[in-house]
Amino acid sequence: MGLSLWLLWDRAGASPGRRSAVTLFLLQLALNAAWSPTFFALHQTRAALILAIVLAAVVAATIAAAWTTLRIAAWLLVPYLLWVLYAISLNAGIAVLNSDLGPL
Repeated sequence: MGLSLWLLWDRAGASPGRRSAVTLFLLQLALNAAWSPTFFALHQTRAALILAIVLAAVVAATIAAAWTTLRIAAWLLVPYLLWVLYAISLNAGIAVLNSDLGPL
């Protein structure tokens, strides 16, 4: 993730695409930072699941924005997107197993 941001910041020329990619990157970092306390400290598994789904969408949007600017920066975010999708499946399972309300 860090290398992707650095490449966008240092190697990509100034452009609206770079600005969008960096802005989306910072947004996904904020969402990532919000997920841990929501899930672990507050035990809000459903709220954390919503955050994770939004995070996956923003990471995908970051990849799309970076793709038009510097493709290697976009490719470097693909494993992170896969990890977030895996985390969504774990989060969803935990939310269902710990809910008295039944399935999502």
